Amino acid sequence: GKSLANKGKKTDTTIAALSAAGVDVAYTSADNPRAGLLRFNGASGIEYHAGFTNFFKIMTYNPSRLYAMAVFQLSQEIGRHR
Repeated sequence: GKSLANKGKKTDTTIAALSAAGVDVAYTSADNPRAGLLRFNGASGIEYHAGFTNFFKIMTYNPSRLYAMAVFQLSQEIGRHR
């Protein structure tokens, strides 16, 4: 995971490539989108997340990965309460 983690701000791999490298990605569609593997220090330790195009577009407004993750998590919560 750590060596595959995205160092930049782009989708530099695909879901299929991550899966082939042994990364278990919770993605259920049959397509093979571009993605970047992101590494975060979470409350319970290291967390890895696959980021897609929209995640990295958020970072054009604010380049912080933590900001982009907070926006994503907020959108998930809003979606759950609709």
